[in-house]
Order: sequence, then C-alpha cells, then structure tokens
Amino acid sequence: MVKHKKLIWGLLVITLAVTSCSKGNDDVTESGLRYDMPKPNYDNPTTTIPSLDYSFRGVWTVDNSATDTVDVRVITGENVPKYGADGKTPIGFIYKNYIAYNGFPYMAIMKKIAPDVKVAKITYDMRVGGLLPADEALLLKTIVAHGDNYSCIETYVAKEYLCEGISESSLYLVLKPAEDQLLLYLPFVVTTDQGKLISVTATVHPNYSKAVLKTDGTTFTSTLALTHIEYKEVSELDEVTKEMKLEPEMTLKYTSIKRIDSPLSGN
Repeated sequence: MVKHKKLIWGLLVITLAVTSCSKGNDDVTESGLRYDMPKPNYDNPTTTIPSLDYSFRGVWTVDNSATDTVDVRVITGENVPKYGADGKTPIGFIYKNYIAYNGFPYMAIMKKIAPDVKVAKITYDMRVGGLLPADEALLLKTIVAHGDNYSCIETYVAKEYLCEGISESSLYLVLKPAEDQLLLYLPFVVTTDQGKLISVTATVHPNYSKAVLKTDGTTFTSTLALTHIEYKEVSELDEVTKEMKLEPEMTLKYTSIKRIDSPLSGN
C-alpha cells in the first residue's frame, strides 16, 4: 500500500518550483479572480515577496451559492537559499507561497452533480496507522490513482501557489500544478443512506484557480475552477464510472470574513 504523506501546518517544506514576483494592479473580475498580471520573472532572485503568515475564517460559495464556513492559513515569502553552479555560492532565494484550507464544500459539489443521491457521510481524510475502513480505503485508492497527494488538494494539506504579481496593497497568486502534470484533483468519498460507496474526483484547473491576499491581512479571496468530475459507484461486484465535463466550469470561491489567531475546525 502506498504511504499517504500528509503535509500539515508545521510541515511546509517541500521541493517545488521557484516563485518570484512582479509589479501589477488590483484588477479583479466579476467572475472570480481572473486578473491580468505580468508574467513573473522566475530568474530574478532579488525580487522580494513579503513574508506573511495569516489565518482567516471565511465562507465557500459554489457557483455563487454560500455553503461552508471554514478556516484557512496563508503563508507567503517562505524562502530557501539559492546557490550557484558550484553549489556553495549563495545567489539569492527561492520564494514559496502556501495556502491550506481546513475544509472544502464537498456536500455542495455533490448536490450539484448528483442531487438525487441521499448522502449519509462524506469522507475526505484518513486515519494514520491500522486497517482502514472501506470508505477511507477507497479514498486512499482514489488519491493514489490520481498521482498521490502531490497532485491532490486535501483538507489541511498546504499547496504551493506562484506569485503572479504584487501591488502596494496586494499579492496575486495562482495555484501551482503538480510537477509532472498540468491538472490537480479534489477527491472525496460519499457513503449513501443505503451504505453504497461513491468516489468523487473533481479536476481542478490551476491556471484559473487564483487568490488575492491583502498584505495588511485584512482580506483574502481565492477561487478553485472545477472542469471535470469523475463519479465512481463501488459495490462488492463491480465499479461503475461516469465522467462529467462541467460546462461552464464549477467555481468554488472562498471569501474571508475576519482574521483569526489560528485555523480551527470548519462548520
């Protein structure tokens, strides 16, 4: 069994790509956060991203309908020394930015794609150690089938964002793809009122999944753009898989309500 490696709040060091920043403006469109920013200069190690660490409480909306209230932690400007060809001479820093949510609007997604299914339970996390129950085992199988946790967006797992631009008041971020593929995935497992297990995997398009953080910590907004859904009903005898292309795409939007001291459980 493939070991599932969770990256919680304190474990934010992973090998990821260089992030840098460039000057821009504060344009945010009505459809979400599809601002037009200059391309970042990844080869410039001297550009400084502010070192910020904020936590927020906010609300998810799915296609403009409010759903869950959850907490999020945003860390920007984490830097790691960058060395020259000799491996010894410091030439600057590699900048990284992380966002981790303590929940996603799974129930709202399910109601959108399968409104007739009566949901008894949603599984989005797994215990560590010991034999997994059927729903958690299916979740693990789903995650592994989609490239392990580096390609999947999960509760409490910090994902890296690239900085597309910076103004006097805001940082403009875009979700970073996995190293070996362009898309990311949001997986969960549904247990119906009749005990049937359904694995659901939403495809997340990183290019359209963006965030804006006010550098003074007053507000944080982000979107996740879902383009496809894989819906798999699992029984003891077989598996039935359905593929759904979302046209238009489903938009999950997070809007902060207030700053908090530390992220707590969602509601």
